[in-house]
Amino acid sequence: MNSIEALFADIPPVLISETGTRAFDVMTEYRLAHIPVTENGVFSGMLYMDALLTIDEIDKPIGQLAQTLHPLYVTINQHMTKAISRLASGNLSCIAVVDDQMLYEGMVTLESAFKALGNLPMFRDKGGILEIEMNIRDYMLSDVINIVEQNDSRILGLYTDTQLESQMIRVTVKLNNQDMMVLMKEFERRGIDITVHDLSWEESDDLRQRYEHLVHYLNL
Repeated sequence: MNSIEALFADIPPVLISETGTRAFDVMTEYRLAHIPVTENGVFSGMLYMDALLTIDEIDKPIGQLAQTLHPLYVTINQHMTKAISRLASGNLSCIAVVDDQMLYEGMVTLESAFKALGNLPMFRDKGGILEIEMNIRDYMLSDVINIVEQNDSRILGLYTDTQLESQMIRVTVKLNNQDMMVLMKEFERRGIDITVHDLSWEESDDLRQRYEHLVHYLNL
């Protein structure tokens, strides 16, 4: 699911001929702080709730409210992550989606984006999560994949977080199983630090004993 259309929310835009009051009502109904405005199907800009609250004559058509629209949008052919990035960087409650001719296609809200992300295998499917950390110069994606696959696991999703100041990189891996003890030991054997894992084996005497026996066996 890479299409940005998968993130669309079922919320109508506001027409530029409609009043500021109408825009206020739509944003209030859908709990938005922003709303796309269109004219004859063409995207005109994003209207902010904060701007409306500073206008005295809010009953005027939006087109007559000077300097209230912002040219913030993503295009329909961009990856879904671009919409999510714009939502985050702009601190927006929604973002307009347009085609190459600036025709309005739909909108992505924070809620619709989170719902769509929740259907990705990385978040939807059961499995274990490992976060490993290493120096940037030692990181190779192919090495991580090989270690995982050689230990009878499969990667459902992966993302990285680079710490430029420390020259370290954190790699979060979602796996297709939760029995990660052998895999964890293999990463440790290769000098790769495990900073987070979601298997609560420390809380189970049985699992802890199994892990300790395995470590002892592998160290023989």
